[in-house]
Amino acid sequence: MDEHTQKLLREFLSQTQSRTSTFHAARDQVQTGLDAAASGLAAVSAAVAKSTATLEYHTAQIREILNETQDKEIQKLQAEKQLLVQTLSETTEKSKNQKRIVEGFLRKQGISSVEEPDSNVQGTLEWIKARIETIVKKTCIGEGKTVNKNLPEFANLDAEWAKKEKDIVKRGFNKDDVQACRIYWLQTQFYKILERDIFSAPVFGLDADMEEILAQFEKLIAFHNPHTTTSDWRTLTLRYSKAVKSTHTALPTRTAQHISNLFLPWTRGNKASEVLLELKELCQIAYDWAVMVRRSADKYVILSIEEGTRYEGHQPGEEFVPSYIFGPKQQHTGSKVWATVFGGLVKETLAGDRFVMMKANVICMV
Repeated sequence: MDEHTQKLLREFLSQTQSRTSTFHAARDQVQTGLDAAASGLAAVSAAVAKSTATLEYHTAQIREILNETQDKEIQKLQAEKQLLVQTLSETTEKSKNQKRIVEGFLRKQGISSVEEPDSNVQGTLEWIKARIETIVKKTCIGEGKTVNKNLPEFANLDAEWAKKEKDIVKRGFNKDDVQACRIYWLQTQFYKILERDIFSAPVFGLDADMEEILAQFEKLIAFHNPHTTTSDWRTLTLRYSKAVKSTHTALPTRTAQHISNLFLPWTRGNKASEVLLELKELCQIAYDWAVMVRRSADKYVILSIEEGTRYEGHQPGEEFVPSYIFGPKQQHTGSKVWATVFGGLVKETLAGDRFVMMKANVICMV
C-alpha cells in the first residue's frame, strides 16, 4: 500500500469515528428526552388518579348530604301536612259551631228558612229567558237605522256584528238567515249584560251604598275564614232590607237603561219609552232573582258556553242544547257553538253535589 492510499484510509477512519461520536451523542440526547417525557407522563397520570379519587370522595359526600336533606324535607312536609289536616278539622268544627249559633239566633228572631224551592229558582230564570226573546223579536224588526253610539262598548258591538255579518254572508247564507243571526246575536248581548251586571254582581237587596259595603264585608269573611257559609249573613241583610223597606231599584234601573242602547237602531220616541219600561220590569225581576239565590245555602252558577265548542249531538251530561243550527241538517253533529243565547243554571250543594238545572241555549253553525 503506497503512502497516498494510507493517507486516504486514515482520513476515512478519522471521519467515521467523528460521525460515530456525533451519532452516539444524539442518541444519548434522544434517550434523555424520552426518559424525561416518561417521567412527566407518570406524574400526570398520578395527578389524574389523585383528582379522580378526590372527585369520587366529594361526590359521595354530596350524595350523603342530599339524602339527608331530602329526608329532612320529607319529614318537614309530612309535619306540615299533619298540621294542615288538623287545622282544617278544627276550622270545619268551628264553622259548624258558628253556623249552629247563627241558626239558633235566626230561629229566635222568627226568620223563615233561607232555602228556595228549585221550581221557583228555575221557573223565574225560564221566564227571564223567554222575556228577553220576546222583547228582542218584537222590537228589532228590519234593518234598523244607523245610530251614533257614544258608549265604547256598543260601538265595539257594532263593529263585532259587522265582522260576523260578513262571515255569515261568506258562508252562503241568505238574507233571512242573516236577519235571524242578528236577532240571536242581540239576545246574546242582552243576556251577557244582564249576567255581568246583575247575575254575577254581589247583590243583597239594599241601596247601592249599603250593597258596596256589604260586598266588601263578604269578601273579608271569605278571606279570614274560607270555610264559612256566607248565606247566613246574607239572610240577616235581607231581613234588614225588609225592615227598612229598601226599594233597591238603582241597579235594575241602571242596567235597563244600559241595555236599552242595544235597541237604539229600532226605537224612537214612545217606542223607546215602552221598551225601557219593559226592560226595567225585567231587570227588577232579574235582580230579585239574584237576591233570592244568594240567600240560599246552596250555590247557583250561571253557565255560558265558550264560542267554538263542538256539538256532538244529544250526549249524556252535556250542559248545552242548540236553539238553532245553521247549515245542512246532515252536518249538525260536529257543528260549533256560535253564541250563547242564554246561559244554563248549575246548582252546587253544600254536600259537594253538582247538577245542571237548566241547560244553556246556544246557536251553532256547521
